[in-house]
Amino acid sequence: MSSDRKRNEEGRYVETVSPDTVLEVIQHAADPIVTAKEVGEKLDCTSEAARQKLLRLQDQGIVARRKVGAGAVVWWLVDDDQSTTSTEFDADDSLFTDPATFASGESDVSRNTDEYLAAAIGDDSDPDE
Repeated sequence: MSSDRKRNEEGRYVETVSPDTVLEVIQHAADPIVTAKEVGEKLDCTSEAARQKLLRLQDQGIVARRKVGAGAVVWWLVDDDQSTTSTEFDADDSLFTDPATFASGESDVSRNTDEYLAAAIGDDSDPDE
């Protein structure tokens, strides 16, 4: 099979679609989500070429994806607020150091959980009453 694609001095195909051009397609799309096929059609390249660029953008945290069934995958721009959210936490934060904020005051709630749930579902009464 013959190809008209250009190759560089090392014999590798020359990149004709950049991640930046894929990003522009997403930014100017009518919908908030796109498929690799749609991107490929806009850029006159294969879906696989578009998918490779989308994967590169995903690795950079610029886009995200989700499989929506039967092999279909949609892509969207990551919200700037979400992409800059730190995943680090402060171990001294009272959320982590003050277990009383989560405690019910009962010494052994786990033993009574089934009774509480059954009562809540059955007649909305407290089993301790």
